[in-house]
Parts: sequence; structure tokens; C-alpha cells
Amino acid sequence: MDGRAPGFLRVPVDVRPVAAGFACLAFAAACTASEPWTLVLPQPAIRAASHVHEITSYDRAAVTIAQIFERDLGFPAFPATLRFYPGRASFEAALLGSGYDPALAKDTARTMGAIGGHRQVLLNESTLLPLTWPARVGMLAHELAHSLQYEWGGGVRGASDQWLREGFAEWVAARVLERLGAIGMSDVRRQKRQDVRRMGRARVPRLDAMATFETWVAINDQLGAAPYAYAFLGADVLIERHGTAAVVRYFELFAQSADRRRNFQAAFGEDLASFEAALRTALRADGRW
Repeated sequence: MDGRAPGFLRVPVDVRPVAAGFACLAFAAACTASEPWTLVLPQPAIRAASHVHEITSYDRAAVTIAQIFERDLGFPAFPATLRFYPGRASFEAALLGSGYDPALAKDTARTMGAIGGHRQVLLNESTLLPLTWPARVGMLAHELAHSLQYEWGGGVRGASDQWLREGFAEWVAARVLERLGAIGMSDVRRQKRQDVRRMGRARVPRLDAMATFETWVAINDQLGAAPYAYAFLGADVLIERHGTAAVVRYFELFAQSADRRRNFQAAFGEDLASFEAALRTALRADGRW
């Protein structure tokens, strides 16, 4: 999820496997004893896994995700550095060093386990350790999908809708885990529907109300996993209607224009309100609502 500092995204600390609901300078003394270890992509000497059970290290997980991005999903290869910080204090210090103001850095480190931006992902490794390897793979795939969004946007975040950034990252992570035999997309959709239903249809925020970082954070503080679930379902239906290439084109348009409404219309041939009406109709029709 995006912070107000440019170039980064955040995901919740309590990341679960996608099928269950699938983001230093100021503290020099602390960082000296808490420097991150780094993983740089590409890693041509490491063989990608063919099944999630073969993944027991971060380097193999990252290499496998990168290969699926390129070979299975048709996304371009891109360099990225993953920085693993040992705990919340060093993670918070890294956020301060990347441009976050102190209050935002503290809040981010308290509630989030990773942030991804242009060719870089920062992670609080202590939040990953309790997770299963499929959950870790899903989290890394989600973050690297955010990095792709920056890549398509010319290295900047732009003004693209937060719900679509998060929904598409969730969709990509699900596809990666599906390719590795960890989950099925039908199971993911079923779980996301359940998350939305638990919130209650009347409480589901409109997509337009989840367009900015500030509104996304406020809504997630109130509603938990449900906004991620609705964002995933929105991205899923958008891809069903227009294809993955149209979503890629949407993010590419922000390299030239910050007009989010015009870019949505240009990429998908419909405005956001019309799409959301179609989305809710589709969810009701096939039982996803």
C-alpha cells in the first residue's frame, strides 16, 4: 500500500496465504546493529522452482516469482533489490531514510510488514518468520507486482487508483501461487467473497472512495481484510472484461498523465462508475456478492 513518501507501497503485517485472504539515518545507532541483508534480482545462477513445496529460501522464492512474471504472465523482466530488516525498529528507520515523516514511518512499521516501490522492496523479516512459505511467496509476489506498477509508470507512482493497485497485486500473487500448485483461483475468489460478505454489502465502500492512499488507509483501519477482497474482485472482473494488457496500459498512462479518470476511460473504454455498476451486477449474478 502507498505511503505518502514517493516510491513505496505497503501491505498488512498479518498477511495470510492468498487463498485465506491475502505490502536509517535518523536512527543511525540502531541501524548499525540492525543492518538489512539484501537479495538482488536477477539471480541467473538460481534455478526457479516448479512447485511451492520446493521453495524454502527467499532467493529461490524471488527468482521463481520473477520467472512466472515473465514466462507465464508476460510481464517484462526488471531489476529489484529486496532489503530484509530484522525487526520493527530497523524497518521504521529505513522508512525514515526513504522519506517518510516520523508519524507515518511509525504507523507503517506498526501495521505493515513490507513496502514495495520502484525496483526496491523493504521488508520487516520478523513479520515473515511466522508465515508458511506459500504465504511468504504470496507476499513477495504482491510486493513485486507493486514494483511492476512503478516500472510501467516510468518509475513513479502517479495518481493511479489505490484499489486497483492493491487489487491487481493481490490478483498477481494469486496467479503466482496457482502456477506453483498452492491454490486455485476459484478458491481465492470464494474466500474473497466470504471476506466481503462478512463486512456486509451495505458497508462495501465504492471504488471511487478507495482511490487515494489516505482514504484506503482509513477504510482498512475500519474494515480489515474486506477492502482488499473487494479490490481483488474488482481487478478480477476488470481483467475478465478487458484483459491483463488493458490493466498494464492503465498504469503506463500515468507516465504521461496524472488524470486518473481519463486514464481509466482510455485504458478500459468505460468510466469507473459504469464499471462498478457492471462489477456489482456480475458479483450478484455469479454468487460472488
